[in-house]
Amino acid sequence: MNTDEKVKCIVASMELYFRTFALADNVYLHAEDIEWIAPKPGANGPALVYRVTLEEQTAYARLESLLPEIKAGMIPAFWVISPTSTPSNIVDCLVSMGFQNLPNGESSEPGMALEIEAFLPGARANLNMQVKKVTSVDEFAVWIDIVNEALHGWELLSVEHYVAWLSHKPLSFYLGYRNGTPIATLATIQDGKTASIEFVSTLEAYRRQGAATALCVEAIKELQSAGAKIVTLRSHTEAIPLYAGLGFTPYYEQILLSYPR
Repeated sequence: MNTDEKVKCIVASMELYFRTFALADNVYLHAEDIEWIAPKPGANGPALVYRVTLEEQTAYARLESLLPEIKAGMIPAFWVISPTSTPSNIVDCLVSMGFQNLPNGESSEPGMALEIEAFLPGARANLNMQVKKVTSVDEFAVWIDIVNEALHGWELLSVEHYVAWLSHKPLSFYLGYRNGTPIATLATIQDGKTASIEFVSTLEAYRRQGAATALCVEAIKELQSAGAKIVTLRSHTEAIPLYAGLGFTPYYEQILLSYPR
């Protein structure tokens, strides 16, 4: 698989990840030339544009026509720009309309990919870790609590609205335990021979002790058994060494823009 194909796999997995939020009963999916998710009225949840496919000749006029709705909060102010976004000058168009890069450390996320044959399991972990697949609603509630605390810092997810994820076959959820205490999470989404790793999080008191590595190793092994040939993810910069140690390679940095309201 060449670099362009890997980039397309990473982007496609990212788009699939955001679409899964619409399986919740409190999230709306708008799927047109500009694709976004947003919480339904009165609900909490993610709100962002993650796919833009506009014609170069009409892109600026189309974006300008949407600006009143962006200002009013009817269209998300947070936009993810990937290498497949069109037109090629989409960032310049948005910046000229008042969009801004997020602060340093938040303005980009490397898109990474691993061809299964290049997987480097390495040491499983350097602590007393147990990795278990989530199979019950009670375990899913624990998984959600850790994700909300460790990854987001607010109640992005709830069992009430997201329990449908448990029965959605492309999704798998993992909990990492240390001495019987749940401390870390991970999820995978598989689409044929392509899969992605999502929701990698560890409670603050247990970070940098190998929990994420242990979860990744077990999840990738299961994906390999399930026929996946390439695994993708989007990483924060500080986590790149972790994923590189498993064989992942960065292929691009997606750009995150926000319109100040």
